[in-house]
Amino acid sequence: GKRDRQIVDYMALRFGPVDYVGDFDMLSPVPGLQVGIHYIRPNEEHPYLVMFTSGMSDLPMTVPPGQEAWRYAELVMHL
Repeated sequence: GKRDRQIVDYMALRFGPVDYVGDFDMLSPVPGLQVGIHYIRPNEEHPYLVMFTSGMSDLPMTVPPGQEAWRYAELVMHL
């Protein structure tokens, strides 16, 4: 969706061209929730692989009291 595009665009701006791996049904009890897996190859600015998700933030997570600002999140890994 639109939020997924915003996430991918931000990561491309921050780290470089984004490659797409695919969509995965991560949480089978949640119909229609698909999480995209993307990666950015190492380059001159960052000598490591960046992997990140898009789609997880479509639904809120359970968070501790006082952490409501973090209910909608994605995962990012630098390898």
